[in-house]
Amino acid sequence: MKLSIFATLLWSSIVAGQADYPELPTDFLQTTAPTTPLPQGFPWGTKTANNTNAYPPNTGVIRTYDFTVERSLGSPDGYQKHSLTINGQFPGPLIQANWGDTIQVTVHNKINGPDEGVGLHWHGILQKTSQWMDGVPGVQQCPIPPNGTFTYTFLADLYGTSWYHSHYSAQYAGGLIGPMVIYGPQTVPYAIDKGPFLLTDYYHKDYFSIVEEVMTPGAAPPLSDNNLINGKNNFNCSTVAAGDNTTCHNGAPLATTHFTAGQVHRLRLINAGAEGVQKFSIDGHNLTIIANDFVPIIPYTTDVVTLGIGQRTDVLVTGLSNPSPAGYIMRSSIAGGGCSLTNQPDATAIVYYGLLPPATIPSTTPWPNFVTSTATVCANDPL
Repeated sequence: MKLSIFATLLWSSIVAGQADYPELPTDFLQTTAPTTPLPQGFPWGTKTANNTNAYPPNTGVIRTYDFTVERSLGSPDGYQKHSLTINGQFPGPLIQANWGDTIQVTVHNKINGPDEGVGLHWHGILQKTSQWMDGVPGVQQCPIPPNGTFTYTFLADLYGTSWYHSHYSAQYAGGLIGPMVIYGPQTVPYAIDKGPFLLTDYYHKDYFSIVEEVMTPGAAPPLSDNNLINGKNNFNCSTVAAGDNTTCHNGAPLATTHFTAGQVHRLRLINAGAEGVQKFSIDGHNLTIIANDFVPIIPYTTDVVTLGIGQRTDVLVTGLSNPSPAGYIMRSSIAGGGCSLTNQPDATAIVYYGLLPPATIPSTTPWPNFVTSTATVCANDPL
């Protein structure tokens, strides 16, 4: 038992900064000023996904966040490197708001060694009345300078699942990413919101080195070194290139998530990678797709879902009535078929039903369709 505790503490120090996102409310965020729910029962009043219009409500609520961006040393997959983090965290903190709230994010640029500018983009937000808050340096704003501070203020004018990322150089490939959830009218009922699952191809090289490779005439395209789910996965340190003396530890922890038998869970999938098309699946569980990006859709059921770069897909998963105590593998693999470039395509996480995650990685079998789709299909899967 003492050895187990020591190992846990050791890994906590090695991989410090990785994200563990909590379960989310299934309806809306409460606030005290103005009070919610409103008299109609919800912050968005009587508007629903099937009975709404292009004009979001204005709740008068401001959701404030404070971000410090800096370089941090960590080992999300066991391979030690400097990454860009927000408040010491990779992926970054979760932003939450209700549809019609105002989101206000103050960003402090503490990137040094070397100094760099930064700008954060709020993916999918329309910015109809705040175009200058879109966060693209050289288009809507100048970069936030080293040791500078800038406050973004914008309306949560769409609802669903999204993310934010740096739009300066290739910084988001270096870690400047995070999830964003905007609560709005439900289209399909569910019991438990498991929150965001960021799927990211992962490079061991510094992102600026990758930019230099990409811009070199005649150079081969760079390959990602690993694939992560919420900033976690194993890396086989025996595959480190000869002459690379970087610290590397085998057995990095996997992301875990708890399911309840018979209950319907919402998973908010986000491809926050730089290049890789992702194929997502959970062994032994079907996925009911209810939204793509910020658009609710007529639900359909599948066993694998494809996410292109920047795409978000919301899925419902019903907990099994008689689950295995050993747990199940959640998978996200970078697609083959010639559309993505990687040395190691497979990310895994653990789905468990008991009080604690299993002591060993489950040995469940992937869906045959997942195996075929990952190997050969670059395009989206048929409905």
